[in-house]
Amino acid sequence: MSPRLRAILKGSGRFQVGIVALCVGCAAGVAATSLLSTSPGDASATRQAPQLPVPTTHLVRQVLKDEVRAPCTPLAQTTRVLPPPLRAGTPRVVTAIGVKVGERVRTGDLLATVSGVPTFAFVTRIPFYRDLGVGARGPDVAALERALVVAGKLRVADSVFDSRTAAALNAVYGDARIQTPGLAGHLRLASSRSVPEQSEVSEIDAAVGQVVAAGSPLMILTGTTSTLSCQVPPSAAVSVGQRLDVGSTTAVVRSVGEPDRTTGQRDVVVAVAKNTGEATDLAIPFNVTKSPVLTVPAGGIWVGADGAFDVRKVVDGQVEPVRVHVGATAGGYVEISGSGLAAGDEVQLHVATDRLTAPTGAAP
Repeated sequence: MSPRLRAILKGSGRFQVGIVALCVGCAAGVAATSLLSTSPGDASATRQAPQLPVPTTHLVRQVLKDEVRAPCTPLAQTTRVLPPPLRAGTPRVVTAIGVKVGERVRTGDLLATVSGVPTFAFVTRIPFYRDLGVGARGPDVAALERALVVAGKLRVADSVFDSRTAAALNAVYGDARIQTPGLAGHLRLASSRSVPEQSEVSEIDAAVGQVVAAGSPLMILTGTTSTLSCQVPPSAAVSVGQRLDVGSTTAVVRSVGEPDRTTGQRDVVVAVAKNTGEATDLAIPFNVTKSPVLTVPAGGIWVGADGAFDVRKVVDGQVEPVRVHVGATAGGYVEISGSGLAAGDEVQLHVATDRLTAPTGAAP
């Protein structure tokens, strides 16, 4: 046998001995582990489930609020531009028509002139209901100023009719290049028409030189923004310019009708910011309590053995049941009154006892 082959066989023998020793060691380790350790099931059985603390909350003094929901249906978005009111006996003669069929109406557009009285368009979310001048404040002023901002005549809308608002109006009148007696620095109802956004002239029903009746429309404007008619119950208070929720979008109240003689319901027209295609219910918030009252979440009311209500007040880690009288409820809160209770007091929440023990293996 050659020396080289002898060396290979000798090395192979040492390798085989090492493998055998390794296997023996592994077997011994497995055996030792089996003798000294417990099964996963036994280990789980020996552990105690951790006890979770009873959740607590704090008493809050607040005005309880709720909401009424009113069903709404889509409303045709049309605007009838009527002749301006004139003195008795004055003929209503159309002296100018400032727009054409198919045109988009913008703030400052001269719609028409009747017997020397112009009618200007203002693209607003709420209609005008009074004359406006320096010193006026309110949502209608804000609507006018926002229209002037969009028209590039005013920088900021701050809901206050001041000299800057007057100057912006004068700029609008000046663009028309016509005589505007009595309009300088003012918005007059007789010469103004609130127009919904994205309105177009759909038809013109009068011509220059024509004598028109007081109730005959000069033209019809059609808007593409979404408008809804909502049947509001008599208990809900709404006002023009108020912002409310409709589904996942917002709406602005454009008009409030008179109560129905039979049902008391009012027809309220709102313009929505975006047509989402969802169910159209108008959410109208209202105060359940007139002033702030002491409240607790409904889960903080406990029923005693005698059937009376109480809350479990936590003081320095100790629980003290306190008898309470319950009142109005709204938004998951209950009005309460009782001796020794105040806003900020910590009280236990009522939960099922089986929820206080965490399941096996859960984090405490």
